[in-house]
Amino acid sequence: MASISKECRCVRKCMHEQDSIDSVSIIVEGVPDPAIRKNRQSTTHWDRYRAVKAAKDVAYLLWREQPLPETPFEKARISVVQWFCGRGIDAEGLASGVSPAVDSAVDIGIIPSDDPHKVIQGFELSYKRVPHKDQRQYKVTITRA
Repeated sequence: MASISKECRCVRKCMHEQDSIDSVSIIVEGVPDPAIRKNRQSTTHWDRYRAVKAAKDVAYLLWREQPLPETPFEKARISVVQWFCGRGIDAEGLASGVSPAVDSAVDIGIIPSDDPHKVIQGFELSYKRVPHKDQRQYKVTITRA
């Protein structure tokens, strides 16, 4: 049975307070759980289900801790930054690893859906190296397009 990694706990939130909210961000400590990433072959269905649910719950709470837009962003851009130590997660793994955070943004009403043909205008991944393992984190930012 897979346990929820203590690295997946949230430690900080990032807010962009303006008259009209055009961007919201969350920062999660650690790296996305390996069970979530699509290129992970040895994960059972139920381990993946539990990991996705835990990641969505953490992201949902982080989104709720900040001012949210009154109406969903009809068009949006998503930006993900991973701070890594050692080897970074490849682009496919990182994109699938942060998908529960994007799904929770849909659930909470920041964006109406994660449909790339109608809502999501761009999805950007970037990486930054940090010197210590305990500094690993990732940030998901959703910006009105």
